[in-house]
Amino acid sequence: MPGKGRWVFKTKFDLAGKAVRFKAGWVVKGYIQQEGVDYFETFTSVVRLTPFKIVMALVALHKLH
Repeated sequence: MPGKGRWVFKTKFDLAGKAVRFKAGWVVKGYIQQEGVDYFETFTSVVRLTPFKIVMALVALHKLH
């Protein structure tokens, strides 16, 4: 089921209970897994900002879509 997933949102709080950070992530297959069938096939990808900027610069440089 490639491409199927959902957004997961988390709010991080400081010791006083004030919201200090909001996080979001795309989870693929994590919500439809079945223990013993595809339990170990879930993952979440993480993109670092620097490589993303480099790829976008190359896309713009070579006028790719």
